Amino acid sequence: MLSVSGLIIGISSLAVLLFCVAFGFHNFYHAKKMNADLLYLTGIIIICTGGFYLGVSVDFLLVIFTGENLVNFNGLHGVLGFMWTAPAIVSGMYLGATLIVPRAKKSIAIIYLTLAILFEFFLFVNPIETFIFNYPPINGSELIDTNIVFGHPTFILIAIFLVSTLLFNGVGFLVKSRKTSGDLRRNFLYVGIGFIIFVGAAALDALIAPGPLVLIARFGMISYALLMFSGLEPMWTHQITHKSKKEESKETKIMETESIEAESIEAESKL
Repeated sequence: MLSVSGLIIGISSLAVLLFCVAFGFHNFYHAKKMNADLLYLTGIIIICTGGFYLGVSVDFLLVIFTGENLVNFNGLHGVLGFMWTAPAIVSGMYLGATLIVPRAKKSIAIIYLTLAILFEFFLFVNPIETFIFNYPPINGSELIDTNIVFGHPTFILIAIFLVSTLLFNGVGFLVKSRKTSGDLRRNFLYVGIGFIIFVGAAALDALIAPGPLVLIARFGMISYALLMFSGLEPMWTHQITHKSKKEESKETKIMETESIEAESIEAESKL
């Protein structure tokens, strides 16, 4: 039977996974409704963030229903969680580049896509050498704990990803918010804080020992997802409203023009 610590880790991991998947599809719904491409991207980022906890969640469910841990064949426990890192970072950097430095978004996407491919290569080529696995003394008494080997290429790439996200997206959006005003300023602020919380939660989750403190990291991940949506969704709502007003103004001008033309024709016929 799982210990209290194991239950906390398992339940919180599964909660974050389910929340992120559900909230990601919620983003897809709004993206389709508003024809907002960046909300699709936000949904992908959030779902991939939840995927970080797939390995722990699968292990937890197996222990609950079978009483035994996940069979960690060829480092499966680590692969299930960390394989979502690359798509999450590439999507996040592309989103940040699109809103902060749109002219450089293609170059930034190519750079991080290349790094992402390298990350996935090192991850899948030999997972056993990538991770350190801590197994419970008795099968099913605790959850498997996975850590990346310090200095391994995947560790270095994750460090690059997190620092890039913190500086480019986190600080970048905060700087962007200071250059704007009103609702747009608040929206950029939410997104910037969201990315900073994401980096902090990811680092905390990786560094602290399994236990109750992981709840802080898991709560951080949920907060990050909510801030991302809260910051990006109003931007598209504002854009759609502004576009609708322009279209209404254009239609009004057309109607006025047609009315003037009709009056002119009527005046000419009287003459």
